[in-house]
Amino acid sequence: CDPTTKVVVIGPDNDIGLYRTLLGRGVADYLVGTITPLSYVSMVQNLFGQDNQAKLGKVYAFVGAKGGVGTSTLAQNVAWTIAQEQATPTLLVDLDFRFGSAAVNLDLKLVTGLEKYLSEPDKLDAALLDKLIVQRGEHLSVLPAFDDSLGDMEPAPDAVDRLIEIARASFPNVVLDLPHDWSPASRDTLTAADKVIVVAAPDLPNLHNTMALMDRLRALRPNDAPPQVILNMCKMPKRKEIGAQKFAKSLGVENFSTIAFDPATFGSAAFAGRALSEQSPRSKAQKSVRELATVLLGKDRTRSRNWLLRTLGLG
Repeated sequence: CDPTTKVVVIGPDNDIGLYRTLLGRGVADYLVGTITPLSYVSMVQNLFGQDNQAKLGKVYAFVGAKGGVGTSTLAQNVAWTIAQEQATPTLLVDLDFRFGSAAVNLDLKLVTGLEKYLSEPDKLDAALLDKLIVQRGEHLSVLPAFDDSLGDMEPAPDAVDRLIEIARASFPNVVLDLPHDWSPASRDTLTAADKVIVVAAPDLPNLHNTMALMDRLRALRPNDAPPQVILNMCKMPKRKEIGAQKFAKSLGVENFSTIAFDPATFGSAAFAGRALSEQSPRSKAQKSVRELATVLLGKDRTRSRNWLLRTLGLG
């Protein structure tokens, strides 16, 4: 074998002498008995995880329990907040290729050609991704949706996997805005993401859909933390709602976030093509977005940069 190859032997004998002999001959590991897929994955992670961890960025996948609950708006503003306040290169990927809103909400010029390369994913590489993304500020890069939303080209089945693979090798943080569907591409993306954020409104249809999503994601991601649940547009006037605590109890989760209904703040930012922290940096809405970004990153909010922003009245 090539010197960089790691060999694993699977056998029936639970013999320490055999184990030591194999290790002495350069075998990386010896597994006994029937090997399940999860134990195989765990073994590969142990052998290669340390090297990959230093190279691959974190992927945060946002998905809505129902259409119109503000998933895209939250994904866009969390991506901007991570990029600017952490001063870290961050990529926002609008995976709603047909009807995505990232380009409009962030006032970006569309780049042509994405649909062509997603139909031929073998041509995708880091250099091509760099040509397709649009820079938004110093640290945020955005991959918008198709420039021709009603075009005839369709992404290849493995195009999204290939796109995310390249993205996480190029950026420390990758934020994915998924369309509201349950396609094989969406399922595989949610399974592979480092963290999943389910956005819902506090009503019965959203609770029903969120329960279904959580059950399926727990089955698909048995070794990962449960998805982060965001209750958005809470306390809407004249609307009957399910209380946040009752909503969370029905899902069997303890860690969840709530964002108040604030159409004026979110609407003015979107109309101006700006992020919340640009349009209304001291608003309660931006405070909620910043707290969500902090939870996802696992960062300490007492960083000197954030302290300076608050001191200047911008945090």
